Amino acid sequence: MADESCACFSLCHPEEVRSFFIRLPIVTSAASPWYEYLRAVYHTPSVPLPFDLRTLGAFYLPLHAEQFGQVSIPWGGTRCNRTTGRSTARRCAASVCRAWLNLSEAREAQAREWERDPISHPLGARVMSWKPASVKRDPNVLWHAGGLPLKAWSFAPVPATPFSHEAQLTEVTLMGDINSASAAQRTRMEPYILLRFAAAAEQRAPPSEAPFEVLRNAYPGAPDGVLYGCWLTALLEPFPRGTGIALHAGRTLSFVSKAAAKHWARRGNGTHCSWHWEAVPPDLLRRARVAPPAPGADPRWTVLQRVVDFGDNSLAACARETGYDSVLMQSGASSRPELLLATPECTWPGQMRPLAVCTPPETALRTGWWAERRCVCARTAPEISCPGTGVGPFAGGLAAAAPGLQVAGVRNRSLEVLNCGGFPLCPPTLHSVTHVVRRNRAGSRHSELHPQKQSGLPRGRAFFISRSVGARPPPLRALGPLV
Repeated sequence: MADESCACFSLCHPEEVRSFFIRLPIVTSAASPWYEYLRAVYHTPSVPLPFDLRTLGAFYLPLHAEQFGQVSIPWGGTRCNRTTGRSTARRCAASVCRAWLNLSEAREAQAREWERDPISHPLGARVMSWKPASVKRDPNVLWHAGGLPLKAWSFAPVPATPFSHEAQLTEVTLMGDINSASAAQRTRMEPYILLRFAAAAEQRAPPSEAPFEVLRNAYPGAPDGVLYGCWLTALLEPFPRGTGIALHAGRTLSFVSKAAAKHWARRGNGTHCSWHWEAVPPDLLRRARVAPPAPGADPRWTVLQRVVDFGDNSLAACARETGYDSVLMQSGASSRPELLLATPECTWPGQMRPLAVCTPPETALRTGWWAERRCVCARTAPEISCPGTGVGPFAGGLAAAAPGLQVAGVRNRSLEVLNCGGFPLCPPTLHSVTHVVRRNRAGSRHSELHPQKQSGLPRGRAFFISRSVGARPPPLRALGPLV
């Protein structure tokens, strides 16, 4: 494992983020530590090589990897100076960093060219300086001195051709810790998640036969799964990979922005197409299986009131009535691409209660390099360590814990982000895979694992900007036993 006391890269400051992106290597050998990382993210025994890490749109970065048995990465974590906004972590030896970064003279020459111009920290500024121009930034940028970015602008090199050393620098949106965790909770979360998206005009949806890679986080108060649809963050070209979680979105309607999608809904010819519902349509309410509010519940916080409170509440219903299974917004909330599922399990009859992190059981989530494995979403867990690592409060993993056992203070907060198996960035082992299958097939009522079933979404052709979805793709080549 890497020495967690030193760092080869840090993300405390925009220039540090840029430095990390510029020096990401091309993985050409299974001896690379990034190879183990990719195996862990995609829950797979092998990964096709070469692979250019500069095309990743998501990075899982553990904060306490050695303590919890996760894949260890030598990065600066939360060791950020509150005055300068830069990392205070000790630099690892060059021999260590050469395994994690491309420090060749050719790449360093590129880095010197790109790093001549400074990038200001976005603290309190309306623009972020970057020559030859200043970039207007979102007024809701969340990046505080002494902390990691929650949301900000930076720049990243994008390879001009696959596996090429030639690259161009493009503006990206950064997002991290999208769980809406408090500052006190954030330091205990495993792992920190860094997402990056190109400007909406530069993004491209995956080919029609390919699934979207997605991420979903717990958003308190959102009525997902009850008429409102199911919302996910989507990774698009030129950064289409990185979460290890994929789904086929069916017949997809695409827009450049959420505002454009809402304008379409306002003009739509469906019965329930509207700019915004001021009340839940009675006929949809009759078809929904939402549980009635508890006796004496505050009417301001009922599920149906939460549906009314969200300004984009009619979009899923309008898309479904118009014959679509999903809506893609290349620039949605916080400027990130959003994928909205408008399937029956996400609208009506929908769910009895709003979803937390896991998608509905009918939604077919996949993992694996070619999305060849079934993704099992863990909703809760009594431990924070990787199963079978011999560390943490339950060294034997879930199988060693008493059914339903919960221990205060050690709940894995990373479960507030959609995952496949419950322990992000655990080294893939046969034990952990067979354990998931055993618990699922046993159907134990105490099991914390939630199987994702096939949804059978219809395929068709798409409209507007992006996707043309034809027949189902041929079977994907498996890398091992299907789970």
